[in-house]
Amino acid sequence: MPNHLNRENRTIRLRRAILCVAFGAIISATFFTGSHAMAWGMLKDLNGPLKYSFLVFPVYEKHQINYCIDLHRRSAKLGGYTKKTINIETRFALRLWLNAVKDLTGPVKLHRQKYCYDQSLNLVITVGPAVPPPAPQLFTNTFSYTYPHNWVRRYEHIVLNTQHRYLFKEQQILIIDFNNVVPSGFNLKSALEYVSSNQMSDKQIAKWSGKPLINIYNTSFAALLLETGHAFGLCDTAALSFQPLITNCDPKWSSPSSILYQPASVMRSDLFYHLTPDDVTGIRKLFKRFARVKSLRR
Repeated sequence: MPNHLNRENRTIRLRRAILCVAFGAIISATFFTGSHAMAWGMLKDLNGPLKYSFLVFPVYEKHQINYCIDLHRRSAKLGGYTKKTINIETRFALRLWLNAVKDLTGPVKLHRQKYCYDQSLNLVITVGPAVPPPAPQLFTNTFSYTYPHNWVRRYEHIVLNTQHRYLFKEQQILIIDFNNVVPSGFNLKSALEYVSSNQMSDKQIAKWSGKPLINIYNTSFAALLLETGHAFGLCDTAALSFQPLITNCDPKWSSPSSILYQPASVMRSDLFYHLTPDDVTGIRKLFKRFARVKSLRR
């Protein structure tokens, strides 16, 4: 057999072997975890030099989160984003997480700073073109992502990438501000309260709002709820299926759950509008882990 055919056959066999190993690992994880177990996880960065940028620390130290909104007006205009609406959605997302741990933290104040270069900031929300994070990763095809800063200032940076387009049936779908799907009779805050308290699915929200399902699935608030979970210190639980190959989860501080088995949740990247029991379990375990924190600067 010619050499190039031998190489091609070896490549095919290798790919098949990798797929079999990956599939077997997922099935094994599912088998050993059983059914209906909680799926939660914490980020590996909580063990490293970026640790104190995560929001769990200023919450415990100062009982306050200082944040700002950096909106690129020209690129945000297409999606209907405004500082006012992103501010409401950011506060609502943070409050959902904080309400799950209020017995552990006590009252926590959310304070919006006017400028994003303020030294006391804990969180920056950017709405605009993708901002390169301090890592060799490409995010231009991702709508939202979070990364920590730990140089002169320690803070979390959430980016809603207005360059992103969601591919749906060969159409490029623009991801829009949730305020654009709010029906008449509601303002943005009351709509978020209604959707969250009733634990509505994306299909229910589409019917309630009269908007296409594809626009409901991809909105700013669903992304902000996921990314604020990362900003506190939680990881993507879907990645638990690929331990230790591809994951941002710390195996010592994560459940041994497989994505084939996990129930849907915010931190499984399912773009929810409310926290699920898995999300609540994760955030409570995170805050209990760092309950004795006294100071950010050590």
